[in-house]
Amino acid sequence: MDSTKTDVRVGFDFPIDHPRAQFLQAAVSNRDQSPPAVMNPSGVIYPGVETISAVERGKLDFGWINFCHLELLAPELRGLHAPFALKDKQMKTSEQRRDYLNTVNSALAHSPFQIAAVMRGADQVFCFENPLDLRESRFADLRIRVAGAGMYEEVVSALGATPAVASIVSAADLCTANGVDGAFTSPGAWSVLFRKHFRHVYLIENLMMITYVLLMRKEDLSTPWAQPVMQANHELVTENWETMRRQDLEIIDTMCTQTDGSFTCIEATDAELERLNEI
Repeated sequence: MDSTKTDVRVGFDFPIDHPRAQFLQAAVSNRDQSPPAVMNPSGVIYPGVETISAVERGKLDFGWINFCHLELLAPELRGLHAPFALKDKQMKTSEQRRDYLNTVNSALAHSPFQIAAVMRGADQVFCFENPLDLRESRFADLRIRVAGAGMYEEVVSALGATPAVASIVSAADLCTANGVDGAFTSPGAWSVLFRKHFRHVYLIENLMMITYVLLMRKEDLSTPWAQPVMQANHELVTENWETMRRQDLEIIDTMCTQTDGSFTCIEATDAELERLNEI
C-alpha cells in the first residue's frame, strides 16, 4: 500500500439531499477502511464532465458521473441509452448488471479509465412550470434543460424542443433566471431541485433510462486502497438497483398527490416515434 496516501477521494455532483446520495454515502462509511474513503473532499464539487478530468488528474480517485459523459470517451456507448433501449428488466439481476459493466469497460479499453460500479439513475421525466399542451406539437418551441451533450440533446431535439445543457450544479441558476421552460431529469433531481420551478411532470415510459457510473483509473485497479471502495460500491450501489426503482416510484406517488402540480404518463406520438427511431 502507498504509505503516503491518507485518503481515498470519491466525488459526485448532485445535491447531498438527493435520494440517491444515501447509497453513495453508505459506500464510503466503512470505518475500518484504511486509508478512509472521503466523499467530495474539502467540499469541492466537479460538475458533470469535469469529474472525468478530476479523476484523470488525481484530484479524485473515484467519480460518479452521469452516463452521458462517457460518450466523450467512447462515442459508441451512446446506443446503450438511446430511446427505449434500456429498461429495468434488463438490469434486474446481478449477472445482467455485470454484463452491462463489461460492455461499458470493453468500450473504454482504449482509455485510461475503468467503470467500477453502476447506479440506477432514472427513467427520465419532463417537468414544466405550466401544464403541457398535449396536442401534436406539444414540445415545439420549448427550451428544456438536459444534463449533458450527445444522446440527451438528440432525444429532446427529436421531440421538437431545444435542449439546453447544464450540469445539476448550474441548473438551479438557469431555472431561476428563466433560462429554460422545463427540464428533462430524474424523479430524484425533481424532488430536491426542479420541483420548486416545474410542478407539472410528464413521463414517456422508457424513453431514456440513464445510469450513473463510478469512474476510476485503470492503474489503480489492483491497489489495496481501491479494492474496498470498489467492493462497497458494488454491494451497496450496484446491487441496490431494485431498491432505487422503488424509491423513484415513491417520488412519483408524491408527484401524483401534489396539490399545485400534476403527473401524467404520455405516449410518444407517431411523428415523435419516427424521429426518435432515426437517432
